[in-house]
Amino acid sequence: SKEVNKEGPMAMLLIKCPHTGRPISTGIETDPECFAQLPDTLSHVKCPDCGLDHAWWTREAWLEDVSEVGPADKDAA
Repeated sequence: SKEVNKEGPMAMLLIKCPHTGRPISTGIETDPECFAQLPDTLSHVKCPDCGLDHAWWTREAWLEDVSEVGPADKDAA
């Protein structure tokens, strides 16, 4: 049987589109502990907003606020 690591909530890694200024997803999902240990590397992502490829450093990215996504949103609907 596989052991699943459930240490923290998973969150999507976001960067800011330099053209629209809006947050876009990098397609990477991680938890805060793993994110803090990532090396500062250069990556690329195709932007869904403007259609261009953006180069970004790990230090420029952030995790979406997982506290905003959850059961509270379903209750409000």
